[in-house]
Amino acid sequence: MPTALASSQAQQELLKMSAHIRGYLVTGSSEYRNQYYLSRQTFEQELAAMIRMLATNSATDNSEQLAELETLYAQWRQIPEELFVLSDNFLDNQPALKLFQEEGELSLLNIQSETQALINLQAERSPSAENIKMLKELAAFQTSSALLGSSLRAYIITRTPDFRFEYTGKSRAANQHWKTITDNLEQLTPAQQDSIESIQVQRQQLLDIVPELLSIVESDRYREDLFVFSTQAEPLAAEMSTLLNEIVLRQQQRLEDELALSKTGLVRAQWQTLAGSFIALGIALRLTLLLRRKIADPIVRLTQATAQIIEGNLEAKTAIESEDEIGSLAKMFNQMTDYLKASHENLERNNIALESQKTELESKNIQINQALEALQETQSQLIQTEKMSSLGQMVAGIAHEINNPVSFIHGNLPCMQEYTSDLIDLVRLYEQYYADDKAEIKAKKEEIELDFLLMDIPRTIVSMQTGTQRIRDIVLSLRNFSRLDESDMKQTTVAEGLESTLLILQSRLGIQAFRPAITLVKQYGDLPGIECYPGQLNQVFLNILSNAIDAVDSASHPEEINHKSRKENSKKNSEKNKPDWKPKIVITTDTQLTTNNEQQISIEIQDNGEGMDDYTMQSMFDPFFTTKPVGSGTGMGLSVSHKIVVDRHHGTIECVSTKGVGTTLRITLPCQQQSAASNSQQQAIASNNSEAL
Repeated sequence: MPTALASSQAQQELLKMSAHIRGYLVTGSSEYRNQYYLSRQTFEQELAAMIRMLATNSATDNSEQLAELETLYAQWRQIPEELFVLSDNFLDNQPALKLFQEEGELSLLNIQSETQALINLQAERSPSAENIKMLKELAAFQTSSALLGSSLRAYIITRTPDFRFEYTGKSRAANQHWKTITDNLEQLTPAQQDSIESIQVQRQQLLDIVPELLSIVESDRYREDLFVFSTQAEPLAAEMSTLLNEIVLRQQQRLEDELALSKTGLVRAQWQTLAGSFIALGIALRLTLLLRRKIADPIVRLTQATAQIIEGNLEAKTAIESEDEIGSLAKMFNQMTDYLKASHENLERNNIALESQKTELESKNIQINQALEALQETQSQLIQTEKMSSLGQMVAGIAHEINNPVSFIHGNLPCMQEYTSDLIDLVRLYEQYYADDKAEIKAKKEEIELDFLLMDIPRTIVSMQTGTQRIRDIVLSLRNFSRLDESDMKQTTVAEGLESTLLILQSRLGIQAFRPAITLVKQYGDLPGIECYPGQLNQVFLNILSNAIDAVDSASHPEEINHKSRKENSKKNSEKNKPDWKPKIVITTDTQLTTNNEQQISIEIQDNGEGMDDYTMQSMFDPFFTTKPVGSGTGMGLSVSHKIVVDRHHGTIECVSTKGVGTTLRITLPCQQQSAASNSQQQAIASNNSEAL
């Protein structure tokens, strides 16, 4: 039994080590690395304990598994150190980014510098229509080339398909501008034509390495450390976990066999005792019949003693009054009584020992089951923690990268507005004092629609300011939402978290090909600040709102609704596709008092989607339960949300749903976590006391 427990604990630590290694590779946090070494120390202790148990117990048959486990662990132990070194070497770990920085960025830099030289030369030429058109083409080519390089670098770093599509579009635009330039080479000076040839060489060098870059990014060797981890470390860990599981199963089978053997011995002893009693009684009866008259009194005493024995009095004995056969019989009878007494006492001791062994086995089985449950829960928590920590770090990094250039643009727009206003005033003065324009100037004014430009430029700058402010708001929301790895409890407002989440989901709330835009109704009450883990609470809002949007989308997809019959399907479609039905999500917040006069807040998220049946409502918070198609959901969203609300914040989460009508999820959270935790402890103590009574 101790071997099974040690094996189960070693299996748990093995899973923790794998999770900590992956966490360090994904996030680079030293905390994961420190936790890996702690788990490795515990694993090695449990492995040493199993080896000691095997050496002292010759009955066990796990020697081959333990020997193979030691061999595999010796191979596996060297891999994490190599992975840590590889992960810390950023460029060597990402071959695509290394190739891009060494060759691609140099080509892009040369293209930008050569193009800028061309633009400068073109700007010095006479302002004819052809020269101005060529200047625009050169500027457009320079801009599209810069955007092409930015999109390519973003795709290499993030592997996001949107950047891949953006690179394709910018590449197509750059090619088009370059074709226009090369088709009109006769408009350029010989010096400019030489620069065109130099740029062509640099463009070709860039185009030659792009397929290789894309091939590396889209292969399994995008990250060398993750590739080595998945191809070497994880298979070895899986083999070790299988061996540990076999040891646990063998130990359980051995204990069950011992228990069955003990029960068989007990039954055999009982039958032997009963057989001896019947034999003794048979002998006594037979002697009584044969010698009834001659030795009546001794036989009567023997009969009486036998009756006492039958009644359970194993202390009963008969007096030995002679040395003849009757005396010998009495002596044998007394010996039989002693034997029966000793057998009965031995039987009782065996029963007590067997019950004790049975109780111990049951306790050990409970411990093993608890350890397995804890192992599964720890595994799911580690997977979700790793996932959300990686998401938070990636979102925070992208927000930071976007915020810097947007802030630069937003800060320069007021200056641009001022400069443009001054230029417009200057143009107006020229028109005032030089009313008689030359024919060429007049034609140019008509061509460019000068009056419209003077009116539209301020509006364009204002719209650009609005757009950059919008981007800054989105970046701020991303930074607020990315606080997923914060470990400290903070004072915050629920409305802030809801607004950040809604901003991230804004694209899903808008108009889709299969439905109109979702009507979002926000009924926020005057809420106080609450103590919470902001990032985790944002995760809850994101999971629930995403499920609400999925429910509305499913109600808008007649072809994707699965019903038991065509009749039910037709009825559902007719109800949801009425002209007056519109997708809607209502968010309501309120403040209330508990029975202990403590303040708490409630958040209700209601949708008019397809709703849920009773079975789905009963299983919705179970880990890995999902009604979505394979590949569309993990089944962990609501399970993790329930743990965050109930376990981490001492709140409640309830669901009310009607099939074909919609679903309402209600979350209640205490404003002060310390008092909520104290109440939970008091309730637990009261429950334990009542069970004890």
